[in-house]
Amino acid sequence: MTLFLKLVHLLNRHYKVFVWSLALAALSIALFTRFFILTVNISESLPGKVFLVMKDVKPARGDFVAFYYSGGGVYPARSLFLKRLVGLPGDKVSSASAPNGTVEYFIDGHPVGQAKPTSKKGLVLQPGPTGVIPAGSYYVAGSHADSLDSRYKLVGWVQDAQIIGKSIRIW
Repeated sequence: MTLFLKLVHLLNRHYKVFVWSLALAALSIALFTRFFILTVNISESLPGKVFLVMKDVKPARGDFVAFYYSGGGVYPARSLFLKRLVGLPGDKVSSASAPNGTVEYFIDGHPVGQAKPTSKKGLVLQPGPTGVIPAGSYYVAGSHADSLDSRYKLVGWVQDAQIIGKSIRIW
């Protein structure tokens, strides 16, 4: 018997098991993707490469957060970004210019990073917002100096509507 005929014979004998297995796999995938996103971080902005995003789970200060980028620069709108949530509504963001041309950012007096005047590719970067973080808005930061985050106007405050959910580093 040829291999093809053996496969046909096997499928005929185990048709119900095959169909139920396929249906169970499809249902599992549908349920998983309803509540979770498995994503890969290809930048140096955070420690770790693989993250599990728990959709609709509200992150707390210090958690990794997944959100849709509003667009601008080299990334299209609705790109999925992963950052650390460091500022909550009501926190005060301030900045101070440094002699080397960077801008140091603080949340309630604690340093959260420096904004560079230009990107690695030489694009001019505008400093991000300062003041009291408004209701429904958040300040996010990466751990790398070249991370595109709330230090820059391109990202600014991240709105509630942009947030997908809390993220957990897997690897």
